Amino acid sequence: MRSRITILSAALWISMAPAYSQGNSTVRGEIEGGGLLEGYSVSLYDLERHTSVYTAELHGGAFELRSAPPGAYMVTINNERGDEIYREGVTVRGGMAPITIRLPKIEQPRPVSGAISVRELQHRPTAKALRAALRAEKFSASGDVPKAAASLEKAIALSPDFADAHTNLGAQYIRLGRYADALKETQTAIELGGATPLLLCNLAFAQVSLNHLTDALESIRAALRMQPDYPQAHLLYGQLLIIGKGSRDAIIRHLQLAAKTMPVAQRALEKYLKGN
Repeated sequence: MRSRITILSAALWISMAPAYSQGNSTVRGEIEGGGLLEGYSVSLYDLERHTSVYTAELHGGAFELRSAPPGAYMVTINNERGDEIYREGVTVRGGMAPITIRLPKIEQPRPVSGAISVRELQHRPTAKALRAALRAEKFSASGDVPKAAASLEKAIALSPDFADAHTNLGAQYIRLGRYADALKETQTAIELGGATPLLLCNLAFAQVSLNHLTDALESIRAALRMQPDYPQAHLLYGQLLIIGKGSRDAIIRHLQLAAKTMPVAQRALEKYLKGN
């Protein structure tokens, strides 16, 4: 992170152990959070055959998918009505570590903005696009941001409606200081998959960096309407109020809310209090 708060997308692809085997593998894992999972199932979606295979029911949050050949898949989770509520890329390899999937607590039906869009379901990424996105994750983890961005650009060239790739490319462009490009990619990700607090905060950061302060304020407020306790939104709100010389009480309130879980927000709050 530079002097500004760079809010990057969360890891979208499950990292596996490096060992590789030509034989079939058993994919094991568990679900954390998500509330009651009675009647839920987990599947591997084969990116080459474009169909769900190796489906298993969830038992106490644990699952086991046997005899999956090595390759690129999507892990998908369906609720008791058969609706897909989660998906994430995975590379099946021999000797792979168990998967841990963390779901938000589900107390009521998911809002439209959190669902997988029809357009996204109709334009699943190709196997080559997914592999490019997986390579981008490795480059990002090693700190090679230009190569991460280049791999994501390749993934999007192969699958233009790959929403997760647009999300991560926008985040990498923020890291590179390419704010106009970050704005465009984040807007595309929202159009494809719907708004989330994280995407709205990435959008707001790009807007602030381009001096689109009114737009940034609306993006932050939209993020907080979706999740009132989202710490990144409170941090951005506090900083935007500092830029605009807003209310001291409001600045402190937002930075304090963010500081509960973000050390960078605590440092920003201390710096503000020293100067004011």
